[in-house]
Amino acid sequence: MGILCTLLGHKPPKSVSKHAAMGGGDYLVPAQPHRDNLGRVHLHVYGDCPRCGERYQVGMMHLHSAMDFAHLHGDGSDE
Repeated sequence: MGILCTLLGHKPPKSVSKHAAMGGGDYLVPAQPHRDNLGRVHLHVYGDCPRCGERYQVGMMHLHSAMDFAHLHGDGSDE
């Protein structure tokens, strides 16, 4: 880890910064999802720091939330 990342934290990958839709960005890497005792599926998402190159955890999500959203809003295809 570089000195700037030690002092300021990792710089977010382009795909999670403000202007990700403008000009693409880096892909994030999901880890293996796991299910807790309540039946929720947890997913950790990782990205590479553009400043030091180290892979770090960018975020977490409940996988059923994403599937519920896709079900409610469709998959983007016209039926």
